[in-house]
Amino acid sequence: MGTMYRKQDFRKLDLLGSGKKHTKIYKVEHIPSGKIFALKEIEAKSLDKLNEYKDEAVQLSKVQAHPNLIKFYGYYFAETAYNTYRLGIITEYIEGSGNLETIYR
Repeated sequence: MGTMYRKQDFRKLDLLGSGKKHTKIYKVEHIPSGKIFALKEIEAKSLDKLNEYKDEAVQLSKVQAHPNLIKFYGYYFAETAYNTYRLGIITEYIEGSGNLETIYR
């Protein structure tokens, strides 16, 4: 199902967009490798909600190696200081794509 990453291994470089369900999309750097990725970060107010969002990552991992899809690399789960949870979905970053938010829909 892709790689399980740690949130602290990514540095946010730029906010690319935001959307429904407390979602933000960032250009990020994977600190250990120096590689650039896109990060879709979804905030959930409960573990039950987090599990619902996790299904999105599972579906992405099942449709690999298709030329019309952004490559899925992995995900992370994190708890915030405000007793909420975050799911981070790591995908390829497409330079000059204009609006990654439309690609994710």
